[in-house]
Amino acid sequence: MAQTVEGQTRQVLANVSAVLESCAATLADVVSATVYVSDIGHWPEVNRAYAEAFGAHKPARTVAVSPALHYGCHVEIQVIALAPG
Repeated sequence: MAQTVEGQTRQVLANVSAVLESCAATLADVVSATVYVSDIGHWPEVNRAYAEAFGAHKPARTVAVSPALHYGCHVEIQVIALAPG
């Protein structure tokens, strides 16, 4: 697991991208994202990595604070995407 919150966010988004690619989709196909953070104080780091990953694409987004994420993680991201096709 990545050491920093920003690193964890980048890893989560890489994992999401890999799952999307297995369905012939990309982050550009994401229509909605729910971002769970263990502490809202982590938001600047999470948002920075999220913005870099999504670029100009701005899917709907919900942010929720959840102090008890699994395995000591500080960020979890769930997405809904429309697969091309």
